[in-house]
Amino acid sequence: MKRLLPILLILLLLVSCGKTPETPEPVSVPSGPAAPAPSPEPVPATTDKPDNPEPAPQPAKTKELTDAYIAAMDDYEDLEIAFLGVINQFQTLEQVLDRAIKTGKFPFLSEITESEMIFGDLSTTENYVYLIIPAANTDLTVGRYNWYAGEITQKWYSLANSRPILYIETADNSTRAGMIEYVRHLSMGVSQGNMFTGLSVADSKLRTAYLMGIVDVTPYEIFDSTEIPFYQQSFFDTLCEVAEVKDGLAKGANLSLMDEFVYEGVPYALYVLSGTTDTFFAIRYDTYTGTRTILMSTDFQTWTQTGMG
Repeated sequence: MKRLLPILLILLLLVSCGKTPETPEPVSVPSGPAAPAPSPEPVPATTDKPDNPEPAPQPAKTKELTDAYIAAMDDYEDLEIAFLGVINQFQTLEQVLDRAIKTGKFPFLSEITESEMIFGDLSTTENYVYLIIPAANTDLTVGRYNWYAGEITQKWYSLANSRPILYIETADNSTRAGMIEYVRHLSMGVSQGNMFTGLSVADSKLRTAYLMGIVDVTPYEIFDSTEIPFYQQSFFDTLCEVAEVKDGLAKGANLSLMDEFVYEGVPYALYVLSGTTDTFFAIRYDTYTGTRTILMSTDFQTWTQTGMG
C-alpha cells in the first residue's frame, strides 16, 4: 500500500493538469473490482405542442362536376363561352350566378373558386358577367384590348391548363374592351385563337361568329332588353330616314344587315343598300351620349358621316 501511494499521487497530478480547477475529477484508490458506471438519468418524453403548429396538408378540392363537363365537350370545341348577365343596381353577381345554375346548363358553377373570378375594366353602373370554359390542356389569357396596338396590352389573367373562369368587365358595347386568347395543346400540335368580349352591335350576341373552335353556349332565352340591348329594329328604322336610303328604297333597292364593322376602333352595325350599285351604311349608338352616328361609303374604302333627312 505504501508503494502505491507515490504512484497514485503522480496520476492524480497528471489527471488534474488536464481538467479545469473548478471541476476536478475524483480519483479513487482501487481496493477491489471496478464499480460499474452509473446509468444515465432517463430523459422524459416531451408532450408540449408548439405555439403555432403547422397546419396539416389538406387534400385539393375535387371538381367532379367541372371535370365531367369538360370531358363531355365535343372534340372540335377549343373554348366555350357564355354570357351570364349584367351586374347593376338591380341585380347582384350572386343573383346572376343563381339564375345561370337554375338553367341546368352549367352545374359546375358552384365549384368555381374566388381565385377563378377575374375582373377587367369595370363600369360604375353596369358590368357583364361571362363564363369562359376552356377544353382540357388549354392555356387561357384574358386582357384589355387596344385597337391601335392590335393586341392585348394589359393581362388580367393568364394560366396554362386553365380551369373555367368567371370574367367580369364593363357593359359598354360602344368599344371592344377585352380579348380572350387560348392555346390548346393536342397530340398532333396546337389549336389557337382569340375573340373579342362584349356583344356585337349587329346581332346582340357574343362575338363568336365565324370563329372556328369557339362556341357560344349562352342561354339567350332567359334575357330581355334590360340586359341585352337589341339595336337592330331601331337601326333599320333610323337608316330608312336617311335621304340616300329613302330614295333608294323608293326605286326598289333593298336594305339589309350584313355584320359588325369596325371603323377606327369603334364597332358599327353594317348595312348594304343593294340596287343598281351597292351603297354601304354603318351605324352605331353611343351609350354615354345617347346619340347615333351614321357613316356612308360607295366603295367600302372612303367613309363620310351622314345624317337623317
